[in-house]
Amino acid sequence: PLPPEMLPHKMFDRLFGQREIGWVNRKKSILDAVRQDAERLKGGLGSADKARVTEHLDAVRDLERSIASLPPNYYKVDPPEYDGDMKDWPRIAKLQSDLLAHAFATRQTRVASYMLTKCQGLSRFPWLGHTAARHHDYTHRDGKAPGADGPDGQRIMRDICRWHVEEFAYLLAKLRSIPEGAGTLLDRTCLLYVHEHAEANDHKNNGLSMIIAGHAGHLRTGVHTRTTGTAGDLYLTVADDIMGAGLGKFPTATKKLSELVRTPAARA
Repeated sequence: PLPPEMLPHKMFDRLFGQREIGWVNRKKSILDAVRQDAERLKGGLGSADKARVTEHLDAVRDLERSIASLPPNYYKVDPPEYDGDMKDWPRIAKLQSDLLAHAFATRQTRVASYMLTKCQGLSRFPWLGHTAARHHDYTHRDGKAPGADGPDGQRIMRDICRWHVEEFAYLLAKLRSIPEGAGTLLDRTCLLYVHEHAEANDHKNNGLSMIIAGHAGHLRTGVHTRTTGTAGDLYLTVADDIMGAGLGKFPTATKKLSELVRTPAARA
């Protein structure tokens, strides 16, 4: 796997080119470097394509403004690290989703993984009103967090899990808002949401709940299914029967999940 990029301003630079520090200090836009070229390009386009170019440039500028609105040292964590509250994380998370959607829309990548928070869960969630203990403590219900093993602790865990799923829904909505052919970018994409554990207290991963969304042309949506086997079965099904990668096998897969795939008649 590739190392993650946790900082939106660095992800922006990877997508759109390194910003010159003089421009940043003068609060100029990276679009200034291509403004004349963009105007020449739009001059030879029809109205629909011209509108698409304008939408793209506006989206880039919106991303610039959002990144610029973050505190100057938003990426620095004061020691001790484990007590960091990540108060800017909701804004950062949405920015990362916006950047990921833009990377898909401009064909700069076709595959991505996105870890919303670290798997060990050492963060607190002040924007949800929970600062007494860390996410990790609530998952284990072992007494380290006040009330973690009771109804209050489980309510807090529910709030934390709901926030993660809401951020996934935000990414889906972002993809759905981007036109692509006769549909939207979401129609051409397959996204998988998964947690590390089904029962975090014992680190069990059997019985995982997953959400698979999008269409990618072949995904059967609007269903809830319960199946036996491994997560590898799902990964192989997505890779071969939905995305058409032609892997043929996956290390932990023993079968394919045909109930997730639209039949040829349903695709027509």
